[in-house]
Amino acid sequence: MGRFRSVRAKTTIVATVVFTLALGVALTALIVTLRSSLIDEVDRALETRVAFIESQLVLPETGGALTESIRVAGGFDTLELLIEEDGSVEVSSDPTGDPKQVLDADPGTSEPFTADLSSFVDTDGSDNMRVLVVLAEIDEEKPPLVAVASSLDDVSRTTRTVTLASLVVSSLLVLLVGLLVWRLVGRALTPVGRIQAEVEEITVAGLDRRVEEPKAEDEVGRLARTMNRMLARIETAQNEQQRFIADASHELRTPLAGMMAQIDVDLAHPETANWPQTARDLREQTGRLKRLVDDMLLLAYRPSPASSTESLRLVDIDDILLEEARTLGATRPGVIDTHAVSAGLARGNEDELRRVVRNLIANALRHAKSTVVLGLSEDDGTVRLTVDDDGDGIPEDDRGRIFDRFTRLDDARTRDHGGSGLGLAICKEIVERHAGTIGVGDAPVGGARFEVRLPTAF
Repeated sequence: MGRFRSVRAKTTIVATVVFTLALGVALTALIVTLRSSLIDEVDRALETRVAFIESQLVLPETGGALTESIRVAGGFDTLELLIEEDGSVEVSSDPTGDPKQVLDADPGTSEPFTADLSSFVDTDGSDNMRVLVVLAEIDEEKPPLVAVASSLDDVSRTTRTVTLASLVVSSLLVLLVGLLVWRLVGRALTPVGRIQAEVEEITVAGLDRRVEEPKAEDEVGRLARTMNRMLARIETAQNEQQRFIADASHELRTPLAGMMAQIDVDLAHPETANWPQTARDLREQTGRLKRLVDDMLLLAYRPSPASSTESLRLVDIDDILLEEARTLGATRPGVIDTHAVSAGLARGNEDELRRVVRNLIANALRHAKSTVVLGLSEDDGTVRLTVDDDGDGIPEDDRGRIFDRFTRLDDARTRDHGGSGLGLAICKEIVERHAGTIGVGDAPVGGARFEVRLPTAF
């Protein structure tokens, strides 16, 4: 039963049904047209016969009557009558020769019609006759009516023969079309079957595999290329995940190893151990581990579109910037310059945007020699945030990877400065969630400039 639910079966059934209906309509119109044409031929023959009879009525040798020489050879499939005004037969080609009332014909009738003339003609009981009645065009005071009848048996036989032949041929055509559609659809879907089989064989350990891409620029080819692009994205995501896990393990192992080594030393030499200092060191290392775990959880979190939309609201970036500058600047008084901060209103998650501002200012304070300059403005539908420092700056070759996770530049980003290697990666993650961009360049004060652009709220 499932076989008939496939795309191949459904396409074949629909195509066959549509073709059958269209062929049926066409054959019906053909047969109707054929029958009408054949009847028109009979009518023209009747009109010719009437004209011949009229020509015979005016000949001296006929005496105005129908004779044997006017009858149709080969029997009485065609019947010719000369009818008086009261409807009685004056002269008939009927073998009995008896006058009979056959029709009520008005003088001047010139349209053929069908009538039951079986009492006049023996044609295997056929009553399907075509009759033409006209007023004889002869020079008499009361010209008679001339009636000419012809059997439509030949028309019916021809129509039946054509109908039967059409049914046979159309049945063969429907069968042929069904088989052809079945085969063509099967051939078209064969690459899809191969793609399905290949994808089912691809596991997590073999994400580098790709499906075969047909050369044809059709739907199947586009499907294969789309599938390969999806596999490439999955492979990239898996590689990033594995790299993230490896980096996170290393980052977590290092402080834990240091903490355990310090404890082991104090336990091995209790006479020289300074337990209060050890507790303070462990407290500092534990805080660093907590910040690292929080950063990793933030990077691993991918909010759904619904939750992201619900958390969006109008955010005054200038208020956040000034608050964080005041809080973080307390560690290095007089270093942060906020004179270039003006109004900036964006739509987003306030907590996440505050995290971006805090990370950028903290990063600048770690590397600045004496000055950190903050700037904020609205320009061409974007909120532009800049954080400058007068430190050593970032080489151009390293600017492309500065936002990667756990990236530290040897000279500028060290553990001694407190960096975990995740702050800028978090900034990039959050900014991109808000449909913004973040980049790094040279600062006018001599160090690095980090620039964030976000869509304005209006």
